[in-house]
Amino acid sequence: MAGLADMILRRGVRRHDLRPIDSVDTCSEAESGMQRWQLARYLSFPAEVPERMERMARVHGLELARVGVDRATMLAMTERCGACEVYLDCAEALSEARASPETCRFCPNAGLYRDVALRQGSRG
Repeated sequence: MAGLADMILRRGVRRHDLRPIDSVDTCSEAESGMQRWQLARYLSFPAEVPERMERMARVHGLELARVGVDRATMLAMTERCGACEVYLDCAEALSEARASPETCRFCPNAGLYRDVALRQGSRG
């Protein structure tokens, strides 16, 4: 899973480095855990999505690369963030030094971040 989160975090660089989607081979699909249509969708998201996800994870006391969710959940989180309709609220909330899970409840992924933080807290 960390590999997919790392790829999401490096997206700004990879976006320009990836070969055209049609030339992605089966090995690359297996490495990323995404099919061609998912890669195309992923690359269509705004460039700030990875940073927004990382910052939102930190608000919940997590590191995105260590969230510990399965690949499908991470893809769903990225999809929700990339298609988010409250991204202006998100940018404003994340720019404040006092951002907290309570002030970021509007996030479509907030519940998942909260659940993971609770799970990790119970292990720590």
